[in-house]
Amino acid sequence: MDAKEIIEDWVSSAPVVYLKLKEAIKDPDSTFDDFSLILSSDAAICARLLKIVNSAFYGFSSKIETVTHALNILGVLQIQDLALAISVMEKFDGIPPELVNMDSFWRHSIACGVISRKIALDFDLKNSERCYVAGLLHDIGSLIIFKKNAETELEILKDCEANGTNLFKEETKRFGYDHADVGGALLESWGLSYSLIRVALCHHFPQGADVDSPLADVVHIADHVAYDMGLGTSGELFVPELSEGILEKLEIPADYIQDFRKDVEEEYLAATQVFL
Repeated sequence: MDAKEIIEDWVSSAPVVYLKLKEAIKDPDSTFDDFSLILSSDAAICARLLKIVNSAFYGFSSKIETVTHALNILGVLQIQDLALAISVMEKFDGIPPELVNMDSFWRHSIACGVISRKIALDFDLKNSERCYVAGLLHDIGSLIIFKKNAETELEILKDCEANGTNLFKEETKRFGYDHADVGGALLESWGLSYSLIRVALCHHFPQGADVDSPLADVVHIADHVAYDMGLGTSGELFVPELSEGILEKLEIPADYIQDFRKDVEEEYLAATQVFL
């Protein structure tokens, strides 16, 4: 079994609202009313979306009361990405708790999103508006493996502990692929953007992503920092190492990674309050 075979049961479970929005965005005749109608077709997503955009995470001075207003303020693509994030977080359940605590998993994912977004905004990096959802989805492949190969993954975690190695390295030894490969394959099957697919696929090895897009680099850094700060876990027992030269590549001073942690913690708390 390879990474594409393991996702077969999940290909058809692509988030419906996200896909409808994606198709509407492609249509040059679509209006904000069309987008709003699609979002309003799912009351749960609509309610959580408005809760998120009115939270301290975004910090708007006036209340946003309608989806149309949210679309005007944040833009269609960012609302689409938020709808995707909400849908995915509700889709996975029944993960064995001995593998990963799901609250802790999403806390780690949220932390990666928050840190990625902050780095991208602070350094005016390309695709900064996608950083949050890229961070949130980067480890989605782990959830597939946890559900499909729970017993083997438990053995792999024991190997990680015994050898002092990261989960993705032991997965590659055992399966011939890791959770990043599975995540990339799943997001590709769902028809997500190329940039989000590359982040999931390359977040442990960002040098494999496109050189003109720093998104995978940013999420790679965020993954390291989130673990180093103890902000949740997606299953890893040890802090993943930073790829050599990654900070220099993005012209990020090393002391910045230390100095921004207080701000990250505040944004992280604000995000977890509305997403979890």
